[in-house]
Amino acid sequence: MKKIAYSSLAYMIFGLAAGLFYREFPRMINVVGEVQDSQLSVVHTHAFALGMFVFLFVLIFAKLFNIHKHPHFNKFYLTYHIGVGVSTLTMLAHGIYVELGNAPHAAFSGIAGLGHIVLTIAFALFFYVLIGSINENETNA
Repeated sequence: MKKIAYSSLAYMIFGLAAGLFYREFPRMINVVGEVQDSQLSVVHTHAFALGMFVFLFVLIFAKLFNIHKHPHFNKFYLTYHIGVGVSTLTMLAHGIYVELGNAPHAAFSGIAGLGHIVLTIAFALFFYVLIGSINENETNA
């Protein structure tokens, strides 16, 4: 369960750093005022919602139903990290690209879309693990 808590903590730190970067990067390159039009404005909220909060909920389910002991939990865990990582890092790269004066490029949306597809697979794995753990918990009770 420690790795779940540390994952939540890591996403919190990343989310805070992304929020700070969102505020300071445009000042460093002297484009204050146009930052709302880039993906930088949503990276920190995605890190908090998809990273920190989801893993806090996963931690609760681990405590209640021992989902972390399910044979497929690590598949969910790894797949979810990949999905969140691809999605948020692509948004970060796209935001930097736009802030540097480039027009938005569709390739970034495509890559972020792939990250969201991986997230969908991870959520399917999560519910498979959760329902299996609940069923096992009810059988043993």
